[in-house]
Amino acid sequence: MSCTHPDSFRNYSINLTLVNIAVPLTPETKGLIGQHELRAMKKTAFLINVARGKIIDENALIKALKEDWIAGAGLDVFETEPIDPNNELWFTA
Repeated sequence: MSCTHPDSFRNYSINLTLVNIAVPLTPETKGLIGQHELRAMKKTAFLINVARGKIIDENALIKALKEDWIAGAGLDVFETEPIDPNNELWFTA
């Protein structure tokens, strides 16, 4: 499925098991994936981000991974780069 508008993603996220983020960072996409979207995804869902780090609320993602809201995440980008060696994402399943 392809979503062309941030609101489209919010409407469909509950049914997704694999989300691959590949959008530009704009005012509309900054924080596109936050606590609400992560909680709406299936527990078996994986989130992949190869776009821009600030599209995902990193604190919400850390919480989602620690509390098993989703199965996992594959990240090529982070809110702050280079990623801090003490960033909790290094230590989250």
